[in-house]
Formats: sequence, C-alpha cells, structure tokens
Amino acid sequence: MSPVRLIVAGDDPLARAGLASLLSGRSDVTIAGESRIDDAPRTAAAGAADAVLLDLGPSGAAPSGLAEAVHAPVVALAASEPQAAEAI
Repeated sequence: MSPVRLIVAGDDPLARAGLASLLSGRSDVTIAGESRIDDAPRTAAAGAADAVLLDLGPSGAAPSGLAEAVHAPVVALAASEPQAAEAI
C-alpha cells in the first residue's frame, strides 16, 4: 500500500511544522506540502494530495474555496464545537 499524500495547512508555522514533522515520521504518510490557511486551496489544487489536514487554530477561520479546489478528504482540527460547526 502506498503512503497517503497529505497537505498540512495552518496559520501557525510552529504548529504546522510540528504536525508535519510528527506525521512525516510514519511510513504510511508522505507530506505533499504545507501552507497557510488562506493558501490551502491553491496548495491543494497544485499538489497531488490524498487528504488535507487543516489546523484551524484559535481563529477557526476555514478557507473559502477549499472544497472546490481539492477532491480529497479534509480533516479539520478545531478547538471547540462551535468552531467545528462553522468549518463544516
């Protein structure tokens, strides 16, 4: 089975790098790219990703146009239920 190609998106560079570092140590995951939240749709459209990991951070602002830009599952990390509901 080939590794899952994953794009990690989030506004906090330290959190984004930490997530990418943790996941890149796995044999079943390949980090296909990293981006800020606002750049996630463009990064997802440009890269061949199997999934997008979206760290909403404290702001909770999900990028518009992400669903249209990528035809892969998006997993959002949210700090609260209201933040998750807004992202959906």
